[in-house]
Amino acid sequence: MDGIGLRVVRGGAGAAAEVSASALDPAAFQEECLRAFEASQVARGFSELTIGNGAGTLRRFLDACGRPAWEVTREDVDRVVGELAAQGLAASTRRLYVQVFKNFHAFLVARRAAAIEAAFGVRLADPVDEFNAARHVGADSPSASPPPSPERLEDFFGFLRERIASARKYAAAGRDYAARHGRVLHQPGPHPSRR
Repeated sequence: MDGIGLRVVRGGAGAAAEVSASALDPAAFQEECLRAFEASQVARGFSELTIGNGAGTLRRFLDACGRPAWEVTREDVDRVVGELAAQGLAASTRRLYVQVFKNFHAFLVARRAAAIEAAFGVRLADPVDEFNAARHVGADSPSASPPPSPERLEDFFGFLRERIASARKYAAAGRDYAARHGRVLHQPGPHPSRR
């Protein structure tokens, strides 16, 4: 086993290690990456309208960050999303901005990471994490809809009681009643038993 070991070999193989002449200028390199990202979307069958809208959204997001995509930090994402919220943009719009950036960043990781590290000395780390990634909250979320009235609840559970009485499978109907009744009891807001 003497003489066998690992050694570092300088150089690279294939396109992953290639660095273009524009790599020395961050703005030009990012523009090149944006064009390549758009070309990848064409190859995947995205419509011209979708690509154009996404490109505009991505450029606005990157402009708001004030730095190249590979230098964007979690704090930058938090700040930009906060600014978008302060401007009154809807949660769905803010989610779109973050998702478009996240897709572009994933493209950079997959296709340009070696070139970015070689040219700028930056190792790509995803700045979108579980705390700043937007989650879908529907317009009908509990915070937007008031809880049902006591009369509506009574009607609902009255219907379920009738169904249990005439059910062919009593155990299943009873289970459904208990599950629904228990879930409603644990919902926030006024409940008949809390008057």
